[in-house]
Amino acid sequence: MERGIPCDVRDGLGFLSKDASRFISEWHSRLYRTAPRLYGEGYNFAQKHSTGMDDDSLLVRVLGIGAGRLEACIVSQGYTHVICTHLFPAMMLTHLQRQRHLPVVTAFVSTDYTASPGYEAIDLDWCFVPAPQIAGEFARPGMAPDRIISCGMPVKKAFRSRGDQAASKQALGIDPGHRHLLVMSGSMGCGPLKKVMKHLAKRASNNVDISVICGMNHKLSRQLSRLLGDRKNIHIHDYVDQIPLFMDSADLYLTKAGGLSVSEALFKGLPMVLIDAVEGCESHNMRYCLEQGAARTADGAEAIADLCLALIEDDGVLSSMAQACQNTSRLPGADRILNCLMGSEVPRDGI
Repeated sequence: MERGIPCDVRDGLGFLSKDASRFISEWHSRLYRTAPRLYGEGYNFAQKHSTGMDDDSLLVRVLGIGAGRLEACIVSQGYTHVICTHLFPAMMLTHLQRQRHLPVVTAFVSTDYTASPGYEAIDLDWCFVPAPQIAGEFARPGMAPDRIISCGMPVKKAFRSRGDQAASKQALGIDPGHRHLLVMSGSMGCGPLKKVMKHLAKRASNNVDISVICGMNHKLSRQLSRLLGDRKNIHIHDYVDQIPLFMDSADLYLTKAGGLSVSEALFKGLPMVLIDAVEGCESHNMRYCLEQGAARTADGAEAIADLCLALIEDDGVLSSMAQACQNTSRLPGADRILNCLMGSEVPRDGI
């Protein structure tokens, strides 16, 4: 929209039906939050069993239901480009293009630092990946190497630069002389946050402020408020729309390794401690951040808490980690994707 190019955002699963979209989304969230081990086992199973796109497969038959509605939407609205950030609509679009081959430019944008199970079934014009180190994972027969573009992760403009830390702390009511630990675990509040916070509350000094953002997990917010609400240096929040401000104010960020969450921190130059809350693509995201030197991790809630409290007082290590964050986030993802799709940039560095 900044360039005056109109765009619409559609729910890909909604082309199956509203009920199907709601059912799949609710069960995904439920498994993700309450049964992370089962979710991880499902992910690992999918990795070992290729997702076929044969015409008689159940997956293709299901996607075919939505493909017709997707085609009608593209044609009626006169779209010239279709971008997918999730595997299911990308598969649906692949099926549609094989059957109809509409005159549109198609693209898949990976929002994780890995090629997730099902990617092998996608056949679109472009594939945009967040880092050159993982581009090789996306190579497959029939995909020209120059169509796989290491462009960086597309993040909102508010995350692309770091604001003044002292002013940001003051805006949140935090003493600028205090250290600030930002704790999040996605919009669903996944992971062992309650256990970690119990250990942090016992050991954190009074000059360390801790902000916990529980997202849409209101139950977690109520539990933490009951347990820790009397601590002046611990601030419990539900969903907030000022994440860039919280990141600007923070010295250290404790989070699970969601693709967008870690990418926003990388752009902000914000050192991370990562919780291995959900197996699957987040394990790959964590590995990437650890290998780049932008994050640390530990096993168990107590060890995670100890690591946070040790790092937040170590200016040398924090500075090194912040520099590593910035070294990994220089690619302008959103601009690069748009330039390629609009034909204003000729890609020269595929895989």
